[in-house]
Amino acid sequence: MQNCPEAFAVRGIIQSCPFADGVFDAAVAWGVMFHLPPADAIRAIASVERTLKHGAPFLFTSGDVDGLDAKEGKMNGVTFRYFSYSVSSYRSILGDHGFTLIDVHADSGKNTYYLARKN
Repeated sequence: MQNCPEAFAVRGIIQSCPFADGVFDAAVAWGVMFHLPPADAIRAIASVERTLKHGAPFLFTSGDVDGLDAKEGKMNGVTFRYFSYSVSSYRSILGDHGFTLIDVHADSGKNTYYLARKN
C-alpha cells in the first residue's frame, strides 16, 4: 500500500470471501491460487466474482498446465502443495463464473499471471 496510500485494501479467505456482493473495484490473489486444491480454486473464483463490481479486474498468479494432482515443493524450509489448471482450463472456468480472461503473461521465472475482468 506504500505506492497507493489512498487505496483501501482488505484480506479475506478467498474460497469464501466474507464480504458483501459487488463491493470491490478489483481483486488480487498473488501466490495463492496454485496452492488451492482444484475444487477450492473454483470456489475462490466464484467467491471473487460475487464480491466484485461489474467490469472489475481480477489479477492472480498460478501455473499454466493442468496439474490437478498435488505436487510438493519447498520454499524457505516449508513444504507446500501445488495444483494448477492450464490457460485454456482457466479461461473456461473463469467464463463459467462470470469473467473474461483478458491476458496471460509468463515471466522468465516460470510465474504465470492471469488478468480477468468481471462481465
